Amino acid sequence: MNSKRGNPSDRPYSWPEVRRQFRLAPHLVHLAPMLFASHPRPVRRALSRYRRILDRNPKRAHDDLEINDVRVLCRAASYFGCSPNQIALTDSTTMGLGLVLTSLDLDENDEILQSEHGHYSSDASIRYALDRSRAKRFEKALYDHHAPMDASADVMVNQLLSGVSDATRVVVVTWVHSSTGVKLPLSTIAQRITHLNQDRAAEQKILLVVDGVHALGVEDFNLQEGSCDFFIAGCHKTLCGPRGTGIIWGSEAGWKRVRPTIPPFGAERIECWRKGLVDSAAIGRRMTPGGYHSYEYRWALADTFDFQLAIGKQRIQHRIHRLAQFCKRKLAEMPHVELLTPMSQDLSSGIVCFNVNGWDPNELETELSRNGVIASASPYKNPCMRFSFGLYTNRRDIRAGLSVIESLG
Repeated sequence: MNSKRGNPSDRPYSWPEVRRQFRLAPHLVHLAPMLFASHPRPVRRALSRYRRILDRNPKRAHDDLEINDVRVLCRAASYFGCSPNQIALTDSTTMGLGLVLTSLDLDENDEILQSEHGHYSSDASIRYALDRSRAKRFEKALYDHHAPMDASADVMVNQLLSGVSDATRVVVVTWVHSSTGVKLPLSTIAQRITHLNQDRAAEQKILLVVDGVHALGVEDFNLQEGSCDFFIAGCHKTLCGPRGTGIIWGSEAGWKRVRPTIPPFGAERIECWRKGLVDSAAIGRRMTPGGYHSYEYRWALADTFDFQLAIGKQRIQHRIHRLAQFCKRKLAEMPHVELLTPMSQDLSSGIVCFNVNGWDPNELETELSRNGVIASASPYKNPCMRFSFGLYTNRRDIRAGLSVIESLG
């Protein structure tokens, strides 16, 4: 992609220039982009542009709905290295998980296997799917909840796949765990499932469903056949996309095993309905929920992907990983801190989880905020404090956060 689309100069953004794209409160230290990101300047401008179009001539904007949606799909396809026909547009990770898992073609003899380390949204979506199909659920712990820093790639893969049976039809995992910062060896899991599928009939093959929201905007990856069957993520976290946007990517085999839940919109869809024809559009288009959306936000997602590509996916991953490593090393040196996230970059991403002796994580979040540091306590059964890093994070921010933690020893 031509970097001029996201950057008016011929050179890539420098990191100080990236930081200046955001309207962050300058008196605060922002260490929580994993929750809800600030919009960078290219996205703010796109939002304003589309809002003007919608306000000045709503009918014309309505007529261009499908054109602008296709533009988003094409930009997303450039970012992910896939076909735009494989992508459905949603409003969030939660919507994507719900749409896919409750639309799977399952029956009471089938099983869904999940790890115990997923988010509420994936857990609830699986429960809704089971309510509909009467299929069964099995859970596997991939590492010790009390010692995630000692997580092992081989152990995690073996623990997960030890739960596979002849009745397993779906495996649901979260790529980067927001409860511990652990990153799963996803490519190894996918390879092992591909091997398990070799002797299975098409309708009995195991589908790998991935909640990838905390990898998106950090990890440098493409989506292709064999990487997983469904990759589901919101785009308003570390990717720094418009709030209320998300995507589903599906493999050819994955899309064949779901049935649309919410009718899609579009001139071709309506024309098929009017003439009584079967809608033969790409399944990604048919899985995109219809109805009217916050279109200025959806359409500005195209500019988000352009902005990311103008910076460079590999550069982003390298920087965020280095920032996380710096933070982990410093925390590990503090005797009153229990680091939870693995030191290995292969098993961690842009989230660092830890506990401070004598401090409840929610009280620690308040104490950090009182000192101008915005971080987040996790809402899981085993709560902890989390620092997360994104495009606008620098070492000065991390040092400020670490300084507060060090003062509590």
